[in-house]
Amino acid sequence: MKHINQSLAFTCISLLALSGCTGQPVVTHTNEHDERVIAEFNAQIGSERVCANAYVKDYQDSLFEHCEATHGGDNIGGGCDHVAYAWSITTELLERSIQHCTKAMEGK
Repeated sequence: MKHINQSLAFTCISLLALSGCTGQPVVTHTNEHDERVIAEFNAQIGSERVCANAYVKDYQDSLFEHCEATHGGDNIGGGCDHVAYAWSITTELLERSIQHCTKAMEGK
């Protein structure tokens, strides 16, 4: 079964200027894909885990700052906290953190 990642859709539609989003995403994933990425992210240990958590936190913090600066959360219950910290953990974000940290660890 395929589905559109609704949190990614919301993030892109609400905050078009962030992360190069140019419109509603058409990305679809199977549940199996999502589960595999989540399992891979959760399996990280040591410095890989520290890197991945820092990547996600940096993304959320920058999303929060952008949301506050553009008043992106004004009409949302929970405001920018909700946008940045509740809706921002997507399969795509986890995949990017894994890719980033894999490259970073190879460079050491």
